[in-house]
Amino acid sequence: MSVLDRYENGWIEDNHTFEFLKGLSNIEVGGYRLYDGHGSHLMQNPGELEDLLQVLVRLKCDLKLAMNKFLEFGWSTGISHTILNKVLGFKESVAVDIVDPCGVSFETFFANLRFKNLTFIANNSTSDFTLRKLQSIAPFDLVFIDGGHDYSTVKSDFETALKVVSKKALIALHDIHAKPPCEIQRFWNEIQDQYSTLEIYDSSQTISYGIGLVGIGIDTELVEVQKSRFRFLQKLN
Repeated sequence: MSVLDRYENGWIEDNHTFEFLKGLSNIEVGGYRLYDGHGSHLMQNPGELEDLLQVLVRLKCDLKLAMNKFLEFGWSTGISHTILNKVLGFKESVAVDIVDPCGVSFETFFANLRFKNLTFIANNSTSDFTLRKLQSIAPFDLVFIDGGHDYSTVKSDFETALKVVSKKALIALHDIHAKPPCEIQRFWNEIQDQYSTLEIYDSSQTISYGIGLVGIGIDTELVEVQKSRFRFLQKLN
């Protein structure tokens, strides 16, 4: 059973999900938690993540977009991966991460490996091995890019994603408004005129993140999503 069962007829208009996500997030990004150094917190803006979940539920339930296979670049402690999996009920998922233990809760890391059909690639996302492995598992319906934050890595991850997605797919990029030395905003600005995109961004917090969504073969579906009301959905190209 998936959490998606709650949303059989679309997203339920209540604050339960938003409050749940705020309880996992630190104050600097709009949550309730104080940073405690344990590395067990959700590294997402709760409002942005709730908007993302709503968009994905709408695409899956109302617009019949397949979301069977999920690929994530940047596992960290796996909290985001687990939340997406619980809501969307992936049949199979893949995570790519170099597994840097700095600032990461070991308990949270291992807990989020459980209860999903998961392939974990503990390698650099830009390596030939990773690409070959992903191609052997492809195609993916949803890709979330939140690994290396330098320009060359995010560009490589996006180009890899393009090689392994299905004909109708969505690629999400995290940190499109994060401040330097993060360079994802530069890459995001370069690709917006090339694809149909949605932007989710809460500009009111101390730490800026932002999520950019790129539609691959789903232009009409993104137009329909834009007609819905969300907290921080910014624009459509």
